[in-house]
Amino acid sequence: MASRRATNMYAPGTPKLQLGDVLKRNFKNALIVEADVRNTLGKYNGLTPSLHYGGAGILINLRGTIPFHFQNAVYNCPILIALNTEYPLSPPYITVQPTEQIKIVQKHPCVLKNGEVVIRYIKEWNPRSTLVEALRRVQEDFNRAPPIYAIEVRRSGTLSDAISQGAGAAVPLRHAASGNEGSVMHRSTSDDGSLESELESIRSKITANVRDMRAQLIKEYQYDVGKYDIHRLIMLDWVPTCVNIATYIKEQYAEREKLNKARADCDQQLQTLEGIDDYFTQVITALNEMQTSAGEAETTESGDKVEPEYNLEYESKRDETLCRAVASEAAANEMLELLQATYKRKQISTKKYIQYVRVISNEKFRAMHSRKLAESTQ
Repeated sequence: MASRRATNMYAPGTPKLQLGDVLKRNFKNALIVEADVRNTLGKYNGLTPSLHYGGAGILINLRGTIPFHFQNAVYNCPILIALNTEYPLSPPYITVQPTEQIKIVQKHPCVLKNGEVVIRYIKEWNPRSTLVEALRRVQEDFNRAPPIYAIEVRRSGTLSDAISQGAGAAVPLRHAASGNEGSVMHRSTSDDGSLESELESIRSKITANVRDMRAQLIKEYQYDVGKYDIHRLIMLDWVPTCVNIATYIKEQYAEREKLNKARADCDQQLQTLEGIDDYFTQVITALNEMQTSAGEAETTESGDKVEPEYNLEYESKRDETLCRAVASEAAANEMLELLQATYKRKQISTKKYIQYVRVISNEKFRAMHSRKLAESTQ
């Protein structure tokens, strides 16, 4: 019985026909499996095949890295692909392999917490599906949402020190939304003063510190330039992202204050209109009482007088026109005084005040014209 171990089929001293021999002895569809494996290794040179003998039988493992794109750069994701003896009737088992410095992004859309890759193509797997196409779909999902991030390594004179001298500790590489990798929120032009100058100052400090310590940092990263570039991009993108968030919150508070002020102005105008309405209601009520009192007085005087010849009459049409014109002019003057007092108490808007002044002035002008014509007529 074979022991449980993993064997590199392409290790030195291993015959190259071992892959075909193993497939023929253990896999039902050896030719299809061999073609898919060789096509996959030809396209992804970061993968290495090996045999795994376990309780579930013989597995062909493809272990290594596959590339994905993020922020106009190429990164390698550690991955493991396992093919059982039922392949291609059963789908491949693909998992992301975290390391000490690389962790899996939490709540990733297609990578579970245990590293298993779950995509629609694998869920709908059929015998005509291929491993190359599955990996291509995985790469597309990783390009939209990176599945891994690099954790901070606490060492003296490392990248963390350069960050702390510039703008604080590094943050993990989080997966971005679909189609928006590396994008930042748009800032309004109203905050182009202190925020922009402070942002530029912090970015300059970070750039200077990283440039001065570049050689030492790359050495601390064990000459892994890809990992170093990821952390450098994190530093440069973290500062503007925070500034954008603060600017957006400030804009929202300013908009809310503007709406509250507009609502307060509307309430004040409503109270003013209600006050004007109450004022004119009182004026109309007083005028009605005056007219009622005048009518009662006339009725009383007419009842006391027995002789109708004492009733006052105009001697001529000219006198009647003159009296009516004088009365209209006096009424217009009183209305102008009342309107001016109302405007001074801020119970009427300037627009309404001007409109009423024009109407009353027009009536006053007609009364004055009639009076002058009557006075000039002999």
